[in-house]
Amino acid sequence: MNKSESTVSWAPRVSRERILELYIKVASGNNDEELIEEIAQSFYNRCSDIIRIYERRFACPQCREELPLPHLPGKDPMCGSCGWQMSWKPFFRTYQGKQLSVNTDVTGITREYLSELPECKTPNEKMILIDALIHACHEWVRKGVTYYGRPLAVNFMEGKMDQVVAFLENLPYGPDSLPEMTEQFMEWRKQCLSLFSDVQIERDKVRHIVDSMPRELRTEIEIMLTQDRRQKAAAQLKQIEEYSGEVQFMRGDIARQMVRIIEKQMK
Repeated sequence: MNKSESTVSWAPRVSRERILELYIKVASGNNDEELIEEIAQSFYNRCSDIIRIYERRFACPQCREELPLPHLPGKDPMCGSCGWQMSWKPFFRTYQGKQLSVNTDVTGITREYLSELPECKTPNEKMILIDALIHACHEWVRKGVTYYGRPLAVNFMEGKMDQVVAFLENLPYGPDSLPEMTEQFMEWRKQCLSLFSDVQIERDKVRHIVDSMPRELRTEIEIMLTQDRRQKAAAQLKQIEEYSGEVQFMRGDIARQMVRIIEKQMK
């Protein structure tokens, strides 16, 4: 078997600087076809890898045959066609923490991009598709109401979530920007920014509840966390009426959110 510990690679996220350059040019009426094509293709490659991870498969780095993605230690990936092989741990590190994993609710958007980009005939069509992708959000339905969450742009451009949200909020638009782009931006603001405001309000409320906890109870919960008993800690808090409710936008209950905050404060 041929061993290779460094040949597996995944499409990287695009720099915010490169995307900003594109939007500045488009807003000023300069449709840089080469730059549009570069970013459109980068997003296409990224979509392909996101779908691969979601479907638990990857392309052999030597012969490009599609192989099952091993997810358990000890299951070393290998290719029966060309003999390529890699140890599981370094293979896992090639995609760990790379923002390649998404929930089912956004796989449709990435699949649409993969199917529609090859059909685009003009730079404008490609630009509208790029803009739609970075302004998409995760969404879920609870009791018949649709809620919007994490922006999909985090999976496609460099930066942490708060950096990406601030970046999207300040992308330049001008008289020469395409009408479809302006509409998509306004819809994103309604969906995503309102949610981030609501989430922050909920998070501040939970932090206040944590700060107001009796010292004895706080100590008891901290001891449980040092023993890696998170579920037990959350269950105990949930028995207290004040901590038994749910949070609407952060998804979950107050007790579990309290445990997460306490755990972070302990580090």
